[in-house]
Amino acid sequence: MAKTKSISFDELRQHLRRLGYTEKHAENAHVFHRAHKDQLIFRRYRDDEPVAYRDLQTTRFFLDAWGLMDANDFDSFVDGVKTPA
Repeated sequence: MAKTKSISFDELRQHLRRLGYTEKHAENAHVFHRAHKDQLIFRRYRDDEPVAYRDLQTTRFFLDAWGLMDANDFDSFVDGVKTPA
């Protein structure tokens, strides 16, 4: 994963929803869970805010470990998202 590439939080949110995650809002976090099997927690982001590299890297790791998305496929997803000029 290229360290300089990022996507907006809304793009990541939409992608996680396509993978079957449901979002809950905590006071200071976004919590995504999937059928009570696993969850991903992010600090509060604005929709248009770029996702921090460490959050993308962690998401990539867990989606791969849980068998939901191969790490290379996640990289392709991030690389394929159009970023505003």
